[in-house]
Amino acid sequence: MGYENTTKGGKKEKKKDRESYRKTTQLSRMGSTGGGGSPCGAKAITAAAADDYLRIDATNMTSENLETRGANPFVSNAFDTKRLIFENKDNQLVEVKRRLTAMNHVICELVGRGTYAEVYRGRNEDAGKDVAIKVIALTEANRHYQETFLQNEIEVIQKLKHRRIIRLYSIFQVDNKIVMVMEYAERGTLGDLISKRGALRELPSWAMFKEAHSGLTYMHDRLSIAHRDLKLENILITRNWVPKLADFSFSVTFDGHTLHTQWCGSLPYFAPELLRNEPYNPLATDIWSMGVCLYIISNDTFPFKTDNDEEMLKAQMERRWVLRPRTEKTYSPRYKDLLRLMLEPKVRYRATAKQVESHRWVATDMTKRD
Repeated sequence: MGYENTTKGGKKEKKKDRESYRKTTQLSRMGSTGGGGSPCGAKAITAAAADDYLRIDATNMTSENLETRGANPFVSNAFDTKRLIFENKDNQLVEVKRRLTAMNHVICELVGRGTYAEVYRGRNEDAGKDVAIKVIALTEANRHYQETFLQNEIEVIQKLKHRRIIRLYSIFQVDNKIVMVMEYAERGTLGDLISKRGALRELPSWAMFKEAHSGLTYMHDRLSIAHRDLKLENILITRNWVPKLADFSFSVTFDGHTLHTQWCGSLPYFAPELLRNEPYNPLATDIWSMGVCLYIISNDTFPFKTDNDEEMLKAQMERRWVLRPRTEKTYSPRYKDLLRLMLEPKVRYRATAKQVESHRWVATDMTKRD
């Protein structure tokens, strides 16, 4: 699944790598973790929509006022009210609907289903915008999930208030159902975008990464919260192509010195210390995972082969990742330097979130570059 040879194999290797990436990522309307995946899963974007994205003026995409320009960006043109969606289900879901109706939320359609949860697209009639409604069935969830991951997700998401993080509007419980009403991301995930369009050019890669990473910097530096499951499927995209971090089931607060031992996340994004099953700094593993995200959006494949853990670890420790020929040719040296700092196998030398944000590739306004 990695790409280590740029001198032979050519198109055949590229096709194999891209197909492998599609198998590993989940291109449905949901993410792939814990209690139902990405909370704001949406229909996968079309290739035409992806092409539209590549024509967007990057100055507008990174604008502070992007989300408030023009018409409300959360209103869906394909809104189809289905007011009876819960009528034939159990009494608890009927009560959920009643509570949502009292809050002026209309349930429109089911957009995803996970192990413990269902996610619906809804609409707040007062605000005139779409919302994501995640209904978690505690009867389907084991005790460990309820006491650890679900509790973490609820505690963390209520603390997060940043323009590049999916927002929680409200949360309530009806008997054995936990209901979260959240911001809705119309264009699906960053994984959807790459799978439809392939590797991005440097300018859109910079814009997407810069905006998404600002949410991680906020989590790390302001709150000392680690995500622990960063991947393209957990970076959602709004109607105006704004990336936002989502799915905080594995998130934890880091006290600055107590290393963690819980093994969680997604294998292709694992840092070396996780593969070695060592106690780890969760902030540092987040940086590695974000580095993998940056590599994928610019190369359309993973940096390391994932079919054998030992070989993957060896390649990581030897820094044996290679850029695709087109990326090597067209991307700047600053990009390559940042990738090297994020995919650094030795934790003490790996960049921090703040160092990434201040790195010349991220901090320089590429829309003004000659």
